[in-house]
Parts: sequence; C-alpha cells; structure tokens
Amino acid sequence: MSLILLNKIKNLDDDYEVESVDLNQDYWYPEQEGELKRLVFWEIGQRKCLDQQSGKQIELDCVIFIEPCEEGHRSIANGSKRLVAMFENNDIEQGTPVQVTYRGKKKNKTNSNQSDHWSVQTLRRKGGSA
Repeated sequence: MSLILLNKIKNLDDDYEVESVDLNQDYWYPEQEGELKRLVFWEIGQRKCLDQQSGKQIELDCVIFIEPCEEGHRSIANGSKRLVAMFENNDIEQGTPVQVTYRGKKKNKTNSNQSDHWSVQTLRRKGGSA
C-alpha cells in the first residue's frame, strides 16, 4: 500500500451526491419457473467466478442489468449462455427496458445436461415510445 497523504483526500461534504448505481453487483439466481424481472439492459460484461467443474477462477460473460429497488437502483448479472446469446444476437441497445422471465431448465438436445431457458421482451411506455 502506498502512503496516503491527507492533502490528497477530498472533503466529501454536502457538495457531493451519489451519482452511480451501487458497484456491488448481485448475481440473479432465479428460483422458480415463471420468475420475472423488469430491468434495464446495460451491457454484456465479464465477471470473475469459480468454474463449477474445475474449481478454477474464470471470466464469465454475463448480461448486466439495472434493477429499480427501494434504495434506488442496483446492478445485477446473469451468466446463462442462452440469456447472454439472446442479447448478443438481437442487438439490444444499452438502456433498453426489458422483461426477463425464467422458463426453467430444459434438457439439451446435444448432451445429457440441462440449460436455463428464458423469455426476453422489450418494454415501452404505455401510449408512446420507450
């Protein structure tokens, strides 16, 4: 750690206000089929996590969303390959409001594993544009 000089630290008085979403990103683990969230799509980014098979730390592509909550807004992520692909393949713009519904696990056709299935629908303000 480097030496911290007091004259380099700003006084964070009433002239400062919070300007960003909380940087602590939660991971969304849907629990039941039909669970849905209304979110704002932010980006596809990478998140460090443990690989379930190898136990090694990997970079996982995740969809990053902003979710309205009691505290204002929070950032959440989900790394389901099918969900990430839906956003990549449909060229959804940053800031687009969406409704994401978890459709449960379904058996894969190419192997004996199961994958999460999703429904993603864009939202617009009633009677007008988004």
